[in-house]
Amino acid sequence: MHLYLTSNSPWDTTYCTESGQVIYKAESRGLLGPRHITISKVQPARTIELDADGKVPEEALKDAFVEIGKVEWHAIWSAKIRVGDGEEVSVKDFFRKKGWGLYGRGRVFTGPEGKEYVWKMDSIKPKASPLLGLLQH
Repeated sequence: MHLYLTSNSPWDTTYCTESGQVIYKAESRGLLGPRHITISKVQPARTIELDADGKVPEEALKDAFVEIGKVEWHAIWSAKIRVGDGEEVSVKDFFRKKGWGLYGRGRVFTGPEGKEYVWKMDSIKPKASPLLGLLQH
């Protein structure tokens, strides 16, 4: 599966499939000092209960997300990442540089199931998120 960012900002975007289905989102806060980024995954479809008037409540039509990781990004020193309930590690230790391309080096990381994944850069936007592990290497 390939994921595509809906904006040029990987820390404030949704990650979608080629058909436009949202799978993940990244939201950040903090402009001065460290930037705190929360990564969330969309929840599977759920049963929707009608309200007293027999209508679908507007809130039920919104995607439900669950947090799967956090990044603390620093401009000067090494950023930190935590996936799930795991321990914080330095981003440079989590992502390994690999190969060369027209748009820079790719980043490889090992997912929680032990598989390696790659973040590939493209001319306009990255094609996958390094936190989400959906492009198998």
